[in-house]
Amino acid sequence: MSKPPATPDCSPAAQAPYLRGKAAIARGDYAAAAAAFGEAVECDAAFADAWGDRANCLARLDQFDAALPCYDRAIAIAPERADLWYNRGTALDGMGEREQALASFQRALQHDPHNAPIWNNFGITLFRLDHWEAALASYDRALELDRLAANIWHNRGVVLRKLDRQTDALSSYDRSLELRPASPATWYQRGIVLDNLKRFTEAVASYDRALELRPHAANIWHNRGIALGHTKQFADAIASYEQAIRLNPNDPDTWYYRGRLLRQQGDLRGAVASYGRALRLNETDPDLWFDRGNALFAACQLKAAVESYNHALALAPERADILKNRGLALTRLLQPEAALKSYHDAAPLAPDTPLLAYCRAACHLLRLQAGECSDWERQGHLNRAMQFLQVALQGDRDRYVALLEKHNVFANIRHRPELEPLALPNLEAKELELEDGMEMLPSF
Repeated sequence: MSKPPATPDCSPAAQAPYLRGKAAIARGDYAAAAAAFGEAVECDAAFADAWGDRANCLARLDQFDAALPCYDRAIAIAPERADLWYNRGTALDGMGEREQALASFQRALQHDPHNAPIWNNFGITLFRLDHWEAALASYDRALELDRLAANIWHNRGVVLRKLDRQTDALSSYDRSLELRPASPATWYQRGIVLDNLKRFTEAVASYDRALELRPHAANIWHNRGIALGHTKQFADAIASYEQAIRLNPNDPDTWYYRGRLLRQQGDLRGAVASYGRALRLNETDPDLWFDRGNALFAACQLKAAVESYNHALALAPERADILKNRGLALTRLLQPEAALKSYHDAAPLAPDTPLLAYCRAACHLLRLQAGECSDWERQGHLNRAMQFLQVALQGDRDRYVALLEKHNVFANIRHRPELEPLALPNLEAKELELEDGMEMLPSF
């Protein structure tokens, strides 16, 4: 925070406690300093410096509610003091009173429009209110006044990243690092921008520089794992996630991303376990339940997959991807009626993809095998199957012609007249060979 003038104007009785307070600040004892400044204002209630310094110490101690009246007392005595308005604005920002903080910074700038730190903090508060363009303008004004302020170049990089001006953000971080190369926060933020630019090898190098300066930062290890995964250095990526977990075992995101990478590597058991650890820490993220369901699906643990998809849908009932994959699992479980409902619910939420149409066709054909079907019901299911199958074939003919050959459930309808315009080849029924990954289709 800004310091008041060095030579205070106060009564002789207030001098001794005020100087005690200054000495306490010098040794970092803000509680003792606040108490001493309190004695000073008891001796001289018109001592603006003591009110302001007491407010600063209380703000350092996060006692903002007590600090604010002290700033107000100081400002009532010296309303032209930009440093008092500035420090009051910083305290209000710390309290979360961002609109009031902006007003206080604006008053400070009226009295000292050429003060780069005020423009910087004004920009920070604007940024926290999501006024990103205004924040950028404030940082740019600050840099016109002080081109050598590394922290302002850093803050400018942050807002440019939010504005998706990634290349400009990178330049701003690079300028900050020229001025302050030992900043782990800037190396870290620079790594994020390089990730966004898909320059993953450079991102890893930037994270490594950050870790040289701050080796116990779990978030840096986490992001380094993501970048390493993109460079196909999977073993190193897993090691990076595990280091992040050692430093912060209670971060569900790291367990989640570790699970995703393990699944990508084919370690389905490890992926399910990692998702499970994430869910112990955060049960309300539908993506966690969904990805866990996908790993279980790929491991052919279909009932468990359906349960996981059900949890995901309880949290995000209008997610078409969850409904679709739940339908796939139910189809594999030979529960066509439940699967059809899942596909039916998915259809209005996303384009009726060829895969969805193909699976709906298969479910209607599976319903034909139910012994209790009447002739009328059988004909209805057959008609619906033909309609959906035509949609699938028209959408991606080569893929679904090949799948028709694999899936025996289509054996009796491959040569029906309705499909003749599609000019299907002469297909012979074959047993389905299980495919890997979430492109796996139901074994009808």
